[in-house]
Amino acid sequence: MQIARLWSERGDTLVAGCHVAPCRRHEAGHAIYGHLVWPGRVAAVELKRTGGETRLDDEKAVEHTASGLRSLAGFKLAGMAADFLISGASEMTSGAATDRAEATQLLRVLHSINSPFEPQVLEGSRDFPRGSERSRAAISADIERESSRLYTEVIRDLAPRMDAIERLAELILAAPGRALSGADLLEALEAALSLGLETAPSVQ
Repeated sequence: MQIARLWSERGDTLVAGCHVAPCRRHEAGHAIYGHLVWPGRVAAVELKRTGGETRLDDEKAVEHTASGLRSLAGFKLAGMAADFLISGASEMTSGAATDRAEATQLLRVLHSINSPFEPQVLEGSRDFPRGSERSRAAISADIERESSRLYTEVIRDLAPRMDAIERLAELILAAPGRALSGADLLEALEAALSLGLETAPSVQ
């Protein structure tokens, strides 16, 4: 059965073959984390037949510093973190793989910024192939450690805000076209984040 037909026949049950409940929470996780890091900079959240999407306003503008790259990688991992908090590691949505790949690439760029050497020179060395292999392995290990550390931080930041994620997910589903943007999205984010505001720690 085609996805379009599933969409029309089953309403809020499926988006691109995945259940809307986890998909909308996945996107809500991105949006909540993005708003905590860059208040007012989350441009749109949308559920589509091809899956969900959460966009920042001028995402490229936050990539120019090491801290910006790390925060953006955290934003990419936030949907996956919401999946984990809601359903556990065995129930990740289909968007998690793409998010993980984009976060890894950002952390690779971050590693090159923070490194005292040029990774591409070491990796491409013909004179010292074994040295370049060791360099690649060391770089990969560093990025894996940083990715795990960042993912843990994002989970920690979102864990006390699960009520906000659930509320925003409901508002996304109820919105016309299952999409929120502009002032409507900002209002929805602030309303959702007002839940449990007294106990939720700030995101650094």
